[in-house]
Amino acid sequence: MTDKDTGGVRSTTTDSSGLFRFLDLPPGNYSVSVRAPGFKGYTEASITVEANQTRDVGKLSLEIGNTSETITVMAEAQPIQLASSEKSRSPATS
Repeated sequence: MTDKDTGGVRSTTTDSSGLFRFLDLPPGNYSVSVRAPGFKGYTEASITVEANQTRDVGKLSLEIGNTSETITVMAEAQPIQLASSEKSRSPATS
């Protein structure tokens, strides 16, 4: 895991079920890279962690292949309004 704001890097290993965790991360923008012998590398480039938040990056699948190949996924999360019960709706189209 790389902190995109500071360049700091952390590493971890999965457990027997493939679960991995990074504890006590400061708020920031991160990317996660997953590597395993005999598989293509995988990078998820846009993960935002806020204070006191637990994030799940979902199920990651590695493809069999050359370890020099890497798959990169870039996505931006849309903020969710939690402080208000107000609903937002797109204008009606004709």
